[in-house]
Amino acid sequence: MLDKLKKLSNGEKLSPCKSNKLERQKQTYLLNLQRFSKEEIAKKLNVSLSTTKGDLREIRDEHMGWHKKVIQSGSAKSLIDAVLQINCAPSELLVLCRDEPAETKAKILNLILAPKQKLSK
Repeated sequence: MLDKLKKLSNGEKLSPCKSNKLERQKQTYLLNLQRFSKEEIAKKLNVSLSTTKGDLREIRDEHMGWHKKVIQSGSAKSLIDAVLQINCAPSELLVLCRDEPAETKAKILNLILAPKQKLSK
């Protein structure tokens, strides 16, 4: 799925069915990151619970395949250490801010990005 989403984000044309499924899976993934339950995700996306479960299973399987490739390549240790450090931040931020108005979310993101922008100048 990750490869498919990269192709989609790079402007590659997909058939309507594939495009709809990828967009739904992307939305499912983002809502899952925000800790919405499977039932809440299904309701928000107007799909069945079994579709949501299937999408999450496919996403998980794709991630596991990617992890296996990285581990087999031998370069996994430093990557895993880095991911463990930063992996929690986006999902925790989304959980904390999911009910906030858009303006508040923008302010929070600007505060996070401000130190990085100062360092790059």
